[in-house]
Amino acid sequence: MKTGLENAGRVQRAWRTKDLLMAGLLGVVFAIVIIGVNYVYMLATSLTGPIYSRVLIGFYMMPGFMALYLIRKPGAGVLAELVTGLVMIPFTSYGWMMLIGQAINGLYCELPYAVARYRTYSGRFMLTAAAVTGALAVLSEYPLTGYANLSFGSQVGLFVVTAGSCALVAWLSRALCHSLMQAGLLTDYRVSLANKAGR
Repeated sequence: MKTGLENAGRVQRAWRTKDLLMAGLLGVVFAIVIIGVNYVYMLATSLTGPIYSRVLIGFYMMPGFMALYLIRKPGAGVLAELVTGLVMIPFTSYGWMMLIGQAINGLYCELPYAVARYRTYSGRFMLTAAAVTGALAVLSEYPLTGYANLSFGSQVGLFVVTAGSCALVAWLSRALCHSLMQAGLLTDYRVSLANKAGR
């Protein structure tokens, strides 16, 4: 039974102040999470290599996933990821590169929704979009890394683990959004209103 969360209907492109605040809040909150994940990721990479550590990559996309699902406006994912990157600058060794990296992550999060014209938000679509986001992230790293020199099986592993990580985190993001709605914290958002109306 559809609840109205599956489709957005006509896309509302005008940003409200509370949309900007929500994107910023998500960016700040998940920056704190990702700062911790970042150190774990670096340690895991040094201990296990580039494949198994990719299980954490999805968390870098979480601000974008949640912003797109809640705000449902073009650019929501990019804005949330930009704020995340900006907050993280003083807390990582990557400096301004963190801002650029998170902005690129936001673009990857946005692309599947842009192709769908920001009109569908079903669980199946969100998982598929997240897996595509992960695949794009791996592809973008090829010019800067030695991935092309890895065995074919290792390269496949990079894509599979990254896509799986992003899909899992997207599912967690969607579940968290629904929990917040049930708690009555997001009642003004169209996603919540559609859920209540059962459209």
